[in-house]
Amino acid sequence: MPLASTLDLIGDRWTLLVIRDLVLGKNHFEEFLHSPENIASNILPDRLKRLIDSTLVKKHLINKMDERLYTNSHQKANYCDL
Repeated sequence: MPLASTLDLIGDRWTLLVIRDLVLGKNHFEEFLHSPENIASNILPDRLKRLIDSTLVKKHLINKMDERLYTNSHQKANYCDL
């Protein structure tokens, strides 16, 4: 069932907070870490990877220093704001 699969993916607190932050315009790993809820640096990569694997989030390499920009799959990456 699609609904059950979606709830399995986004049903935990941290994933919902990452999605909220994406909708509010956060795009960089460090921005997610500085959210008021203080998601741990070992949890955040896991939640981002789950969202990327599910195609809800896209990861973009934006420079040779391996900085990443995260966008939801329906959002265009806005490189001018970096």
